[in-house]
Amino acid sequence: MVPTHVTAEPTSTRHSHALTSAAASAGVRTGLYTPDERRRRDTSSWTLVQGVLAPLQFLVMAVSVFLVVRYLQTGNGLVGATA
Repeated sequence: MVPTHVTAEPTSTRHSHALTSAAASAGVRTGLYTPDERRRRDTSSWTLVQGVLAPLQFLVMAVSVFLVVRYLQTGNGLVGATA
């Protein structure tokens, strides 16, 4: 079946633009946080903890992927891959 019309952008994008501009004109917040929530988030000690742990978690994941892929390709390093 051939579509009867073609749009330049996906429907979801068109609707999100319409909702964003409608919300902005109504005075409704469109961001993820209100200014008060952002201030509380930025002053929380957990923000620093996550800032340190997230790169560490990524590094551990990258090393794990490397060890598993190496084991699957060569058959060597089963102990390292399972550790």
